[in-house]
Amino acid sequence: MVNTYKVILKWVERFLHLLVPLAAGIAAIFPQILGTPFTTDSLIRLILGLVAGIAVSGTLERYVTLNEIEEHTRKLSERSNIELLRSAQESGVDDIFPRADDKRLRSMAAAIKHATGVLDICGIALPSMVKNDIFREAVVDYAKKHEIRVMLLDPDCDEAKRRANIEAPLGRATITDIKDTRDWILKQQTENGRFRLHLYQIPPMLSLIITNQHAYVEPYHFGRPEGLEGCIGGNVPMMKIRNLPELEYRNPYAFFKAHFEYLWNFTRGLRVNLLIEIIEARPSHYVMLENKMKNINMEGWELSGQDSQRPFQFEHGTIWERGQKLLIAQDKNDLPKADKVLKTNYDFLGNNSILRLVTASGILVAEWSIPQYVETT
Repeated sequence: MVNTYKVILKWVERFLHLLVPLAAGIAAIFPQILGTPFTTDSLIRLILGLVAGIAVSGTLERYVTLNEIEEHTRKLSERSNIELLRSAQESGVDDIFPRADDKRLRSMAAAIKHATGVLDICGIALPSMVKNDIFREAVVDYAKKHEIRVMLLDPDCDEAKRRANIEAPLGRATITDIKDTRDWILKQQTENGRFRLHLYQIPPMLSLIITNQHAYVEPYHFGRPEGLEGCIGGNVPMMKIRNLPELEYRNPYAFFKAHFEYLWNFTRGLRVNLLIEIIEARPSHYVMLENKMKNINMEGWELSGQDSQRPFQFEHGTIWERGQKLLIAQDKNDLPKADKVLKTNYDFLGNNSILRLVTASGILVAEWSIPQYVETT
């Protein structure tokens, strides 16, 4: 219908373009056709008519020319858009979000809902994971069945202080946000969520949400354009990149996945433990720990040495209260005083130098070096 309209309009334009000068010419050559004597007034009117005809004809010609230029420009624009879409498709770009908003968070929540396997998340403070209902619920539901690896900027490092200084003049509490997210993740771990948490201390590079199917990528920056108020994060485009395994090592998604893996392995020494401390330990005899978090349901949790074949399993219904000192004994002799004593009849501790605590979902949440026992008199 649209094409038919354009064809008709084009022929009308051409008809008018030819009609006006043709009629003026006929009137000049054959004045009797008009049925009036040829006088000076008629000549003047004829000349004015020719001038008007030429003007109208020129206007129509320019209109037709401009219309053709506009049509050509539109086709070029469409071709450019097609090329842009083709390039994006070849790079795996499924969507681009101009700035942080609910659309972005809804897209990430939907991607998480349809994902399987390990979910990787990297950011500075990731406040949306704690404060946004849609994103938070998607992450918590995912942690019921799948492992989630999270990396946050170390709140005590120089880079965190640098970021905080940039954000502070506008009321942004960057370090507080990091600690709030860290504490929220630790709380999820005590409820058997499959979370693992590392901190990093290098300058922030990327915000990443990586499922088995997509990577959401936003570059971090330190610059603040004049006139921008509020947080500087979330003001540059975020890309949603599809996993294209058929491209093998040229798969753009694979580069961001490899970036996360490198940083995760690099920060093993900055793994975040639950706030549980070893108070005293004696190899092959006992270990006493204190819970500095909220009450923890220890159902299904295990404690073991690094090479232990038989980890200690907490008794059914064991609740470890906040501030309670819990002693796990392998030898009944010479036990220090504790709030609660749990005994085992096999050697879970041995002479190992490392002790590990694992949740019911199999996630390592604490790891300690066992202090050397010193006899006191």
